[in-house]
Amino acid sequence: MIGGFAVLAQIVRQEKGPYLLLDSGDLFFGSPEGNLTNGEGVLEAANALGYDAVAVGNHEFDFGEKRLLALSKKLKAPLLAANIMKRYVKKEEPSRPEYATPYIIKEKEGVKVGIIGLITQNTPVLTLPRHVRRLKFLRPVNSAKELAGRLRREEECDLIILLTHIGFAKEGEDFEDDRYLARQVPGIDLILGGHSHTRLTSAYQEPKNKTIIVQSGSYLSALDKLELTLDPKTKKIKKFEHRLIDLWVDEIGQDPKILRLIEPYKNKVNQQLSRVIGRTQGELSHARGEDSILGNLIADAMKEQAQADIAMHNTGGIRSAIPVGEISLRHLYTAV
Repeated sequence: MIGGFAVLAQIVRQEKGPYLLLDSGDLFFGSPEGNLTNGEGVLEAANALGYDAVAVGNHEFDFGEKRLLALSKKLKAPLLAANIMKRYVKKEEPSRPEYATPYIIKEKEGVKVGIIGLITQNTPVLTLPRHVRRLKFLRPVNSAKELAGRLRREEECDLIILLTHIGFAKEGEDFEDDRYLARQVPGIDLILGGHSHTRLTSAYQEPKNKTIIVQSGSYLSALDKLELTLDPKTKKIKKFEHRLIDLWVDEIGQDPKILRLIEPYKNKVNQQLSRVIGRTQGELSHARGEDSILGNLIADAMKEQAQADIAMHNTGGIRSAIPVGEISLRHLYTAV
């Protein structure tokens, strides 16, 4: 068994030095525990852990802006997204939605750290369009250039972090990913990214500007631990050490306080999703961007239900494989 807030808490509680705990988005929704509790189960665990900041991800809009606003008011950490603006604004109204803070500044041991949040510009096609119809999503690189310069000059920040929900392009993909930001925006020290579910076992350092990029996959199954050594005079990064820590329950353990906190939510979800509805003798595999057994099964089911000649399904909409054995509602919910 791997992943979860209780395992993460075991690591965080042992940290003795100054640290920042940051999340790159899709915090509230995307898992059964998030969706079927309207985000409340995730919210309580995140507050108990004490995040410093959380990026707004595209799945934060799954239940609409009204629900996101309500969760943001209960979340103790700020939600960051510098490139979300309101589409229709009256003169007396703010141009940004209330739940989206563009950046924050944290001070640790005399070091001023500016943290800028950015979300993918493709959000309107990654969630229900009606949930974001009042919003426009600006090009992330433009927002990053504007704010990074301002935080360096006006706020005198020593370190600049981009907390992004944009992605890390695979071979053959062409979009303005985290590496593009690192190349185009000088003065960025770190990019902590999410969205593409990329696991970087080693940190990537952009050759031109030396920006460090880390990505820890998805579903809170791993943690990026990045330790920085700064020059005491210039406060520039002298060296860094990166570890991608897989959150295996049997190796790390689980924090009892977090387990008690989330137990009612897990029980509620388990009651709904534990029912067995079928069995498979072989794994129903899935692969993003490729032909797969589960993808073919879903397309065949769609074709049969619609009595159509052809059916197509987005491979990115299939989240996980279904293992050999009994198939529960949880398997289906997690998969699609």
